[in-house]
Amino acid sequence: MREGQEQSHQYYIYSWNVGKPYGLVRIHVAECGYCNDGRGKVYGPIKARGDWQGPFNFESASRLAKSLAVLDTRPCQRCMAQWLADQEKVAGAAHTSSPETDRAD
Repeated sequence: MREGQEQSHQYYIYSWNVGKPYGLVRIHVAECGYCNDGRGKVYGPIKARGDWQGPFNFESASRLAKSLAVLDTRPCQRCMAQWLADQEKVAGAAHTSSPETDRAD
């Protein structure tokens, strides 16, 4: 996902067993095969066990996901893989730069 692209999508939050030690929360792009515009995977023999909330913009989805206070909270690794990779690059750049190495002599 490119910079600014998070503003052009709708996002959903999937939560399962919130309040329990093994609960999880995921942020999905609406078009994700797991999300299916908040309906989840509507095919196959297994019924959905969690709850879908949305649609939201990215900022609101992130805020809601964090507010659920579940340890295993993160963006979907399938539909938000590029966004996750971009965040890792930004975090890596922040750790490798310092006033000492960034100054121009």
